[in-house]
Amino acid sequence: MKRKKTITQGLVAREKKVSRYLKLRKKLHVLSFEEISERLKLIDIIQSRENLSNKFQTGRISASLLFSILDVMNEEFIDLQDLNKSI
Repeated sequence: MKRKKTITQGLVAREKKVSRYLKLRKKLHVLSFEEISERLKLIDIIQSRENLSNKFQTGRISASLLFSILDVMNEEFIDLQDLNKSI
């Protein structure tokens, strides 16, 4: 009998996907956490390099910060199919 995922299990799976997606986008743009932090400061968002590293590692990030990070990385759109894939 197949068990349904709990809400927590579903969120953890999503967090892993967000983590992989952010790491991939960061690599593609050849950016350091320091550079992302500095770019965020320009739009009045204060995130330390360490804090960003942790958020990229865990995938636990607010939607507003996620969109801000992607904006400063010059991402023009988010491919939800790409985000949902297991990379």
